[in-house]
Amino acid sequence: MPYLGIHISKTLTTEEREQVKSELGAAISLIPNKREELLMVEFLEGSAMYLGGQQSGALAYVDLRCYKSASYEENKAFTEEAYRVLREALKLEAGQVYMTITEYQNWGSKGTLK
Repeated sequence: MPYLGIHISKTLTTEEREQVKSELGAAISLIPNKREELLMVEFLEGSAMYLGGQQSGALAYVDLRCYKSASYEENKAFTEEAYRVLREALKLEAGQVYMTITEYQNWGSKGTLK
């Protein structure tokens, strides 16, 4: 189960939230063995976000956490698709979005540790 946290300074409409969730859900399959049916998405909206010590308009931080590693190319493909989705759905430019991908060798789910 990958986890995708989207921290964003503005409040989204239901339509924007659904579009982002659906399109990033489809994009997760760019990473092997990941699929939308197992993806947990969390939106943290209306966050007070500062960049360079200044509160600066619309900003987003995308936090993807996955069990097991993927290649650089696979993670890059997902990253670039995520940036496209946020640009088209939320009108966020590349300089307004930051993203990390954290990969774990241990992951707890369904009552046990993998």
